Amino acid sequence: MNSQQAGMLILHAGTAPEITGAFFALESLRLLEPTQLRLLRLEHSVDLFCDYAKAAQIVESLAASQSITFELALFCHDGADGIRFVYVPGLGLKSHQIDSAGNKVLNEFVLAKICALPSAVAIKRALDEALAISWDHEIESLAKSSWLIQDRMVG
Repeated sequence: MNSQQAGMLILHAGTAPEITGAFFALESLRLLEPTQLRLLRLEHSVDLFCDYAKAAQIVESLAASQSITFELALFCHDGADGIRFVYVPGLGLKSHQIDSAGNKVLNEFVLAKICALPSAVAIKRALDEALAISWDHEIESLAKSSWLIQDRMVG
């Protein structure tokens, strides 16, 4: 994944000190352009155009706070796989491949391993983990708990 891909970064929740620190880190490491940082501060989301390595640096920088709920997706482009990173405090960082429509993709090896599990309960748990269901539920509950993201984010 060395090619540039379109993507998006969304900050779902966080507290003022951690958000401020994350913005400082993103700015000092030059991971986002000044205009992107301004947009992220105002709208809590920004379009990206970067390679996998830069996306991973952005994710690492944001996840370091351990208190900001966010997701970063790089979309499929010219044969390059898409990827989505999502971080939720308490659950940690999760990544998975996505297709051009943003659907999660599980490869055949992961599916074979899950199908070999001994019970339906174990299969369901493994599928939930592989598809980041708990992470998505946390993000959805944030959206339901407040009409405006600004109510959840300070800074």
